[in-house]
Amino acid sequence: MRAQPSSPCLVQVHTNLPPGIDAPTTAYLHLSISMFRACQTGKRRVGSCRKPPDELSVRVRWWGEPTTGECAVFNPRLAHKVGHKQLTATRARYRITVPLERFTAYLKDMRALYFDVLDDAFARAIGRARLDRIDRLTANHPLDTLLTVINDVGEKIGDLTVALSIEPVAVFSIFSFDGRAAVGLASARANKENLGDENAPDSRIAESAANAVRGDSPNKPNGTTDRLPLVNSREECGAAVSKVSAFGL
Repeated sequence: MRAQPSSPCLVQVHTNLPPGIDAPTTAYLHLSISMFRACQTGKRRVGSCRKPPDELSVRVRWWGEPTTGECAVFNPRLAHKVGHKQLTATRARYRITVPLERFTAYLKDMRALYFDVLDDAFARAIGRARLDRIDRLTANHPLDTLLTVINDVGEKIGDLTVALSIEPVAVFSIFSFDGRAAVGLASARANKENLGDENAPDSRIAESAANAVRGDSPNKPNGTTDRLPLVNSREECGAAVSKVSAFGL
């Protein structure tokens, strides 16, 4: 799955989360890599510290993404180039396609998320940052942290400013008295930022269902409604569900 960004600040993603599971969206994971700050070159470290790169990217590959395939590439702002024009791509949004408790289990199994830092001018990796205990991330507990970037000989070359959060999708259902789902759908807004029109049909279905429950029909004159009555029995519930079905759901 490839998502096309519509904003220069958005990063193109190539997977759902967890990777390989194509199912309805239950939530969105927002990942931001906003800044890279190179370490200061001390007088005693002039010989070992290199000049900070003028062009830098950060690659993020989630556990389960193909190692030979494409992955998300971020272009954070460079602290040592503040005041200069910079082309940035700092934010990505991933579709979560499993219940959130299962997603937490996936994060626990993953243990850590890695950020590979590349010098774009020379097309080579210059360091890596690591976010440990990523299962701390929940819908009620976003992560906002500063990660140390280490080079291949264990020296610190800088810091990455990273933030992650989970945005649950609102779900509403109508159930009959015998427990069978009469109507069940995810009423998420369309992911217009970096998922294009992929979720637009789901959005139209959600809007149609919501209108049906409110009694708002596109075929009704303005000011008239056909609201569902309160149901007090199994038979009345069945009649209410039939009325929802009449709207084409």
